[in-house]
Amino acid sequence: VQALNEFSNVIRRKFPAQFPGLAGTLEDIRASLPIESLRVEDTLAAVDISQRHGFQYFDSLMLACGVRLGCQVVLSEDMQHGFVLDHRLTIINPFIL
Repeated sequence: VQALNEFSNVIRRKFPAQFPGLAGTLEDIRASLPIESLRVEDTLAAVDISQRHGFQYFDSLMLACGVRLGCQVVLSEDMQHGFVLDHRLTIINPFIL
């Protein structure tokens, strides 16, 4: 869910002409991929990650969810490329590969 929130915010800010069709795009994503809800423990973990590593809160929330769901990689152009969180999750900037 947090990835969908981030995606929606980027579309609204950077591609406002595409925003009216966003609901359809989100439905397509929802039909194609498993979507996990946010949990209270994600919020608490995000605060911890933000405090320990200095990431913005919403970036930390994305990382916290990734860790909980067993992700090994998070793709982000905004966070530190190559950073490994708790020996479990690596941030990769797909635009510099």
